[in-house]
Amino acid sequence: MRRKLICILLATLLTLPMALSAVAATFPDVTEESFAWALDAVEEMVEDGIIKGYTDNTFKPDRTVSKVESLVLSARILGYTDKTLAPFTAFATEFYADILEKYETPYKGEISFLLYKDVISEKELSFYIGGDNATAGMKRYEVAKLLTRTMGGEAKIDLDASTAEYIDSSSIPADAKPYVRFVTDEGIMNGMGEGFFGPMEDVNRAQIATLLYRLRGKMQETYLYGTVREIDAELGTIAVLVEGGEEKVVTIMDESAVAIKKDGYSEPLSRIESGAEVLITLRGGAVAMGDAI
Repeated sequence: MRRKLICILLATLLTLPMALSAVAATFPDVTEESFAWALDAVEEMVEDGIIKGYTDNTFKPDRTVSKVESLVLSARILGYTDKTLAPFTAFATEFYADILEKYETPYKGEISFLLYKDVISEKELSFYIGGDNATAGMKRYEVAKLLTRTMGGEAKIDLDASTAEYIDSSSIPADAKPYVRFVTDEGIMNGMGEGFFGPMEDVNRAQIATLLYRLRGKMQETYLYGTVREIDAELGTIAVLVEGGEEKVVTIMDESAVAIKKDGYSEPLSRIESGAEVLITLRGGAVAMGDAI
């Protein structure tokens, strides 16, 4: 019963409707006087439906972000609610249904989507949503890991990276330092002031809105959805028929740097067949992912 109540509470916190003005969301507890540094990020993230306010017209910027909330927000920033991705989010939910069956969470769709996108792994599910972990606060060093993976930076981290510029570097877990280094260098996360990173500090709603705002600006994701007409594995090109019958051709410059999946499994480009539904994810205009079903 307690777990069901927790799930209902989390669902309420993340999905309560918020009335938006035509220009931007405005909250009395996020102002130039109180949270000037987060104001633009909060308003844009709320306006775009990434993170939501409460029915009392507040944002509650100081409220701690839980582990499961951080997953839901990461899924949204990756396009979980984008109608273009609907066939693939539905596929992911079905693909991981058996794995998530033992977890009591109302966010199986979002979590399945992150599993499909390789942002989290099956062995990490207990850490995020096992038992009471779902409602536990998300630490800054944990957020550094999640943001790195969300923006596809896992393969780019330096395992020997130093975080020596932070006074509290010794408090950053060794396995998290490469991720802290990455998000610092990318301008996604920075110190808490006076040279401290604050790895063990919980992340609040104002902070996560700001981090997601920076992350999205960095990724610049766009999507190309349609049906595969032709694959040329030697040239690394994919000809896609989009809505209306128009043909779009994209080129994968380095296949080893692009995540390509067919029916949920990693495959080389040559295994994608004509007629398959395909979603090409571009970041900054370059192909980052290719998903076919």
